[in-house]
Amino acid sequence: MVSKSILILLLIFCSSCSIDGRLYTNKVVPFSEDFNKTKIGSKKFIIDDFKIKEPISGFNVTVEWMTSNLKESATKAGLKNIYYADLRVFSALLGIYSKKTLIVYGD
Repeated sequence: MVSKSILILLLIFCSSCSIDGRLYTNKVVPFSEDFNKTKIGSKKFIIDDFKIKEPISGFNVTVEWMTSNLKESATKAGLKNIYYADLRVFSALLGIYSKKTLIVYGD
């Protein structure tokens, strides 16, 4: 019985659905919460933002890069009107590696 309790606590500590996990997080949240008469849209595009932190030396060395910019991606996807966006957050190993994905919807 004790080992099951420890396993459950370990899973809660390491994973996430509504809170950030220590070893693994993968969640999607609204980028904006103003949904008053918001249209759904028929098109979407995605922008990825990657980040890697070096935690050992104490110098806070971080590398971050994005796959594209908002205007170029909207033009490629054929969007003239942007209605709303979601943000997907993936993080692993205490945030050493993280990826944020902006999912933009519109027409």
